[in-house]
Amino acid sequence: MSLWIEVLTPHHRVLSRTRFESSRVNIGRGYGNHVYVDDAAVLPEHLIIVREGHERPKARAIEGAAFRLEGGTAAVTCAELGPTAVLQLGSVRLRVRTESDVSDAPSARCLTGLTRQRLSHHLICALPLTLGIIMTALQTWAASWSGHSYWRHLADGMTLLFGAVPWVAAWSLVSYVIARDACVMRHLRIAGLGLLGLLCVSEGLPLAASASGLDPSPDIYMPLKVLVWGATAFAHLGVVRAGRVLTPAVTAALLALAAATGAAWYHEKEKVELTARPAISGLVPSFLRLVPVQARDRLQGDLEGMEVEVAEARDEPLPDGLRR
Repeated sequence: MSLWIEVLTPHHRVLSRTRFESSRVNIGRGYGNHVYVDDAAVLPEHLIIVREGHERPKARAIEGAAFRLEGGTAAVTCAELGPTAVLQLGSVRLRVRTESDVSDAPSARCLTGLTRQRLSHHLICALPLTLGIIMTALQTWAASWSGHSYWRHLADGMTLLFGAVPWVAAWSLVSYVIARDACVMRHLRIAGLGLLGLLCVSEGLPLAASASGLDPSPDIYMPLKVLVWGATAFAHLGVVRAGRVLTPAVTAALLALAAATGAAWYHEKEKVELTARPAISGLVPSFLRLVPVQARDRLQGDLEGMEVEVAEARDEPLPDGLRR
């Protein structure tokens, strides 16, 4: 009579599988157990897996302990474990298998259905980032005076991937190191939703305010963008936290990484927005170019400096060659 104990990720991927030739398996945080669980919420002797005859195994909590079955809302002290039942002890997920749970290889039809399910899941996760790239290209095309087609701006908008891919890769690496599960698709979906949130604040909110006749203060946009960045960073932390308890030092370091990345992105974005636009062919003379919009105080200072230079030049005596 054998029991298999599987340690799972939050997405039910098997991290380890151990076989026990016994009808009783002790689980806890103490090294005297058959299965050692490294989690502060688990007691040194937490629960026992017992199987009698050919019945399904049962989980029994030791006095003072409790556990949860994934999908349930309340902690229990005893439960019969079905083939797909998952025990949750703190942040650790365990599944108990028996020899009767071994099944034949899935058919080609099942593989096709599984492939379709994964493909649809990947498309859904990539959809927010794709929409963000399309909206960014549309925004650039609508504001551009160069006369290029939308598809050219869409190709330029693909450069967003140079920022999104390292961002997603960094969080996936953190998830893998801490929780042993990269969760690439979940981090990709969160990054795309964060990009859509920033676009809604920078473009959608002014359009909505203009359509409703409101005139919000320009100072409101920056706090909203910071709020979107913070929500995105905490969502990434939530994915990492789902697999492992984070220490305050690790949490602070990850938040600092997110803040530094967001500040660098915003700085580069402001530099791009201040870049001079080319002249419209046929409407603006070739010698005329639009300059970046400057702050009023800075512009006033430049004008005063120019006036001083003109006054000084006017007071200088004319060269002898120019006198009549």
